[in-house]
Amino acid sequence: MQEVFQSDIEFIPCLVCKGFGYTVTPAQHHVTCAQCRGKRALYAIMRSRAFAWDLPMSPRHVSQRRMQRVLNLALHIILGCIGLIGIALCIYTVVVGHFRYESVVGLFTQPNPIIGFFWLSLLVDGLLYYRLERTIFLGRRIPEEYARMDELPSHRTHEVLKDLQSSAIYDISTFFTPDALEVIDHAYHLAKKLHHHQITPLHILAGIFEEGKLAATFVRLGLAPKVVMEQIARAMQAEHVQTGAGLNLSVDSVKLFFYAFETALLDKQRAVDVAELFIAIVEHDAWSSRIFDELEINDNTVRQAIEWIRIAEHLRERFALWEKKSSHKPKGIMNRSMTARPSPLLQSLSSDYTARAVRGAFFPLIGRIDEMEQVMRILQEPHGNVLCVGPSGAGKTSMFEGVAELMAAEDVPESLQDKRFVVLDPGALLSHAEGLGAVESRMLEVIQEIEDAGNIILGIEDIHHLINMRSTGGSEDVASILMNALSEGRLHIVATSTTAEYQQLIESHAPFLRRFQLVHINEMSESEAIQVCEARALIEESKHHVFFTYRAIASAVEWSKKYIHDRYLPAKAIDVISETALYVAEKKGEKSLVTHEDIAYVISQKTGIPVTSLTEDERQKLLHLEEMLHEYVVGQDAAVKACAESVRRAREGLREANRPIANLLFVGPSGVGKTELAKALASVYFGENHGIIRFDMTEYQDPFSVRKLIGGKGETGLLTERVRMQPYGLILLDELEKAHPDVLNVFLQIMDDGRVTDGQGSTCDFTNCMIIATSNAANQNIYNAYNAGMASEDIHEWLMEKVLPQSFRSELLNRFDQVVACTPLSKEVVHEIARRMIAKTAQRLKADKGINLEVSAEAISELAEKGYHPMYGARPLRRLLQDTIDSGLARILLQGNIGRRDTLVLEAGGVMRVVHE
Repeated sequence: MQEVFQSDIEFIPCLVCKGFGYTVTPAQHHVTCAQCRGKRALYAIMRSRAFAWDLPMSPRHVSQRRMQRVLNLALHIILGCIGLIGIALCIYTVVVGHFRYESVVGLFTQPNPIIGFFWLSLLVDGLLYYRLERTIFLGRRIPEEYARMDELPSHRTHEVLKDLQSSAIYDISTFFTPDALEVIDHAYHLAKKLHHHQITPLHILAGIFEEGKLAATFVRLGLAPKVVMEQIARAMQAEHVQTGAGLNLSVDSVKLFFYAFETALLDKQRAVDVAELFIAIVEHDAWSSRIFDELEINDNTVRQAIEWIRIAEHLRERFALWEKKSSHKPKGIMNRSMTARPSPLLQSLSSDYTARAVRGAFFPLIGRIDEMEQVMRILQEPHGNVLCVGPSGAGKTSMFEGVAELMAAEDVPESLQDKRFVVLDPGALLSHAEGLGAVESRMLEVIQEIEDAGNIILGIEDIHHLINMRSTGGSEDVASILMNALSEGRLHIVATSTTAEYQQLIESHAPFLRRFQLVHINEMSESEAIQVCEARALIEESKHHVFFTYRAIASAVEWSKKYIHDRYLPAKAIDVISETALYVAEKKGEKSLVTHEDIAYVISQKTGIPVTSLTEDERQKLLHLEEMLHEYVVGQDAAVKACAESVRRAREGLREANRPIANLLFVGPSGVGKTELAKALASVYFGENHGIIRFDMTEYQDPFSVRKLIGGKGETGLLTERVRMQPYGLILLDELEKAHPDVLNVFLQIMDDGRVTDGQGSTCDFTNCMIIATSNAANQNIYNAYNAGMASEDIHEWLMEKVLPQSFRSELLNRFDQVVACTPLSKEVVHEIARRMIAKTAQRLKADKGINLEVSAEAISELAEKGYHPMYGARPLRRLLQDTIDSGLARILLQGNIGRRDTLVLEAGGVMRVVHE
């Protein structure tokens, strides 16, 4: 099959053999191509440079490479044993006491065969280390200039390229690592074992899984090698690879090597490793792509999982480099020039982040490169002070830790080297500060100590707490004292504040704000948050002994962004990962795999929103939702169907993600079941814990009602707070036509965008809510239309075009997914409603009083007839039952004529009699 994805590579094959390097005789034998002689049958052009694949794949060459690997392994084992024996003999001699020298100098000057063997073993260890390093980094020399454009003849044919000098053609096989070459040789042996004519990409894919070089990546992808190998075997059968004598690389396999080289070049890797081969196969081979598509894995997922492994390696290398650099940092308060002075008060009110960084207390900062560079530039200025502003959880505290790490490693501009980053605790300033001016005095002393020390950068987290902080009766707050010191250039500060507090407290304090330069710490993008979570997951894996798949990490970021709206990335996703790791460790035990389903379970537990895959019980509930709703609501088939279909679409993800689950408007006469249907849906599907959020719109008839719904400055809104507390549920707006136009404008935005900004500037999300509005605006019109025998389709069209626009603006009507005209109740429906109401009354009497209730069929028919009113629906019936049964029973109870386990019988004509047990 042909490759699936496009690439910038231009392939130029031999015109005779089409790039195979051989031709096939009528007897199906492979004969070396007479034109290219089996060498460089296929050229690849990348960035105007010509590349070829020159690795020989004959049985002799493959066997030689295999033998060389075995000999290298044997030699390494022998060298390792010699080194270990030499060290062990030396330790034994010194510890046991057979070695007696008066000084350590004797180790270097006096002859001893054991000590001589020890020195020899050290040389052997050095040789072993060199060989292992050479093996690991062999071939990792892709020159950087390969990524730049070159010049080739404009007329590019196989003959022209063949005539070029060898130095103009680059052999990419020299840039493949030993592991990658071993996988290719494994593919050769597999094809030979199966008697195949060609080595296809499927053979190479099988080699990758059988060699196990990417075992960690397979865990991240949630792949079981055995399952994949079964899929590969089926794909090989479907591919119909020819069998017989002779074995060569297929053209698709050679192209695959070029694609892998291109991947390494674009990703700035030092060589082509097994990971690049794997990426190339998934992206460019159709059979392999089909296999992973069935396993719900795409090429982007593979790339991200491999990048995760690279991030882990990079963090280890980065930590080793940081550890080396930070070892030269002074451990105490003194600088290298011994000019710093002690600061006892500051030390008691703060934490030395640089000292903590030297001890390895902080996790490396991931991302935020631009923001950190901005902080460093500002701190180099004479009056440079930084104020990091951003939402809670976006990573402001991580910036503090990042600054401390850079200063600990002295990886900062020269003017900031040999300094300490000390973070002040605003709360500690107030602690035990008694008396007039005590807090202000402390702040002045802290500033003086910083100035005297000369090697301190001050950090203040949540600096807005300093605004208006003063002693009892004090005339000047701490912020003003700090502002004066900053004006004089006595210290440098890195501070943080949340967006809300910055806008409320700092932004209005212009003189104080002018002393700082803002660095905005915005919420991370999903791709950045995934990288942070991948790094954080390594800690959770070490702590709980579980393993995360890449899909679990990506789902944690995606779903926390989608369903958790009171916090920000990456903090909320990190919390989900931490909680899920603990859940899986306790539920499944150690060494378990954390999958996206585990993440979904935790998200569902935290938010109440169903994120997990459908269970069979829920699937059956959704399929039979109409029947379940009809147990509560009689008739109104169109409205019931609209609700059920909306819920099914939402649960399967077949809706617009940035809108509510559904926006429905029920119009019709009073008492026909509009509100009852909303209650039934909330009970049946959303569950008891996610009850209905109900608003009677008659209470919102003035323009000030908007403030009641979404809040104002310093106060919360009824609607926004309820939805924040209960993000998944049903919002019922009763009698919508009575709301003020300004209130309707709020819901117009909610129904269109799925969110609204409250009075405090925070966004409230409605995408997991269903909105059902009811209205009696057209009740008389609907009643008349049905009496006139108008069809339901005609009634709907007539309502939308002629009637409802008189009560609602057209832009509001267009925001509803469906406008349902609820029909007046027929006599048959009222009879069924009467029967159900009586059954509920009987259940209530039995539970509360222990009294049985029996109503004859004639009495039910009589009650239904008396309680029927076409304009008012079932409400008169409810009142009639109350007057007939409840009032009559109350009199009998007061008379003492009925007791527990007795039966009250209601017969036609309202006659009641008691049957004693």
